[in-house]
Amino acid sequence: MTQNRIWFKNNPWPEGHAIKEVKLYGVLKSDRVLLHLSIKSEDYYAKEGWEATREREKTYDDALYDKGIEDNWQMMAGWLNYHSCHIQPNEYHLLGDHKIPFALDTLDSLTIALDNPPPEDKNWGGISFDDLAFHCYVLGHDAVGYHNISFSSAKTDMPYHYDIDWTGKVALAYMGDEEFKYDFKIQLRDVPFVGFDGVRRNELRYRGKGDSKENYWYDKRQDQSLEEREAELRAWIEANTTIPPAQLKFVAEEHSDWLKLI
Repeated sequence: MTQNRIWFKNNPWPEGHAIKEVKLYGVLKSDRVLLHLSIKSEDYYAKEGWEATREREKTYDDALYDKGIEDNWQMMAGWLNYHSCHIQPNEYHLLGDHKIPFALDTLDSLTIALDNPPPEDKNWGGISFDDLAFHCYVLGHDAVGYHNISFSSAKTDMPYHYDIDWTGKVALAYMGDEEFKYDFKIQLRDVPFVGFDGVRRNELRYRGKGDSKENYWYDKRQDQSLEEREAELRAWIEANTTIPPAQLKFVAEEHSDWLKLI
């Protein structure tokens, strides 16, 4: 099986970096279904190991300095400071609702273009970080935009598995640079679409009085039986998708309830 990888053009590792975690599922709400797609990479130095990479960094970066190159993106030292990357949703992409229900067979030809161009802050100018489609950590808490994401059926006998090709650009916002001038490419193979995550129902509450007062998150699922929770999620699926009930199994996990594909 082809390894899932991410490449950052012109960074110190032209062979890219392995991806250790991929999550692909639907986020289920009462009136719509949204897409969750996220990745986490291995450490940038995983192949060589920390000590060997630190040793190579000394001569690698000195050679760049000798050529007059001082771009943090190309210097190995900066990448070693931040270890690995992750990209996760901020504004979820709509898959379907009661007007146009989501059908599973649309995933194998789905193409998404997001933040092209990225949103600007209407009051202050620059990037509107709260409105970006994805959060990221690359060389610190940076910004990613200009996404093009394409899905196709995986070359496997397993149902609901997909190949995903994803390109975009990075702005080194953590260093104060809001220009999207660095390219990345992600290749994901044989990724399962596991099902639908129900809405998390945590509510901030308080207990105690005076100086001993403290807050805590209360899981409102405790106010319903398992049967009631399952019936509610299945009603949402029926309203917003075309998926037959028999294809989905109710699973109660620690932090949320799921309808998982069988």
